[in-house]
Amino acid sequence: LSSRIHEGMEVDDVEDSLPEEATWDIKKATPIPEDVQVAFHKAFGSYPTQAHFISNAKISGLTHSTRGKHFGNSQIFFSSSTSEVSAPGFIHHMFSLKNDPRLFLAVRRLLPTTVEDPFSPYPILGVKLYSSFVDDLEIILSDDVDAQFASCPLDWEEVSNIAVISLSRVSFFSTSRRFLAIG
Repeated sequence: LSSRIHEGMEVDDVEDSLPEEATWDIKKATPIPEDVQVAFHKAFGSYPTQAHFISNAKISGLTHSTRGKHFGNSQIFFSSSTSEVSAPGFIHHMFSLKNDPRLFLAVRRLLPTTVEDPFSPYPILGVKLYSSFVDDLEIILSDDVDAQFASCPLDWEEVSNIAVISLSRVSFFSTSRRFLAIG
């Protein structure tokens, strides 16, 4: 775990998991909020009381941030024990625990939209509509992060929604189109 100054703010960087030589410093540990404790218990069966919280982390080579630090970098597709399909959500907290090398993320999944998705007839676009509301907090591991996504608020049929597209699909289609144009 290291800190650096970025545009006048302190930013923490970690890789997918904390290095083995990282030592637990009680001075850096802070109490875990109750909603994070409850979500952690639901996922892992225990109630940790203190953690090292960070605002940025590199996961699979990409910088991810908490929603309060950088909205765009907090938007992820993730897999979890409750769903086999990758779901979009926002990172609210990132933290590590004493004697545990893993990086935990507290995320809120986007809920399905209540209206008909206008993008569903066009699967090649890779855009899907979700509700602008989020589900309860859940805890995942950094290994469960699949991709980042871009989003755009969209009021459709008088309902507040979010149009979502995976950034990995954007690069795939850009690359595919370039090869098709050349070939």
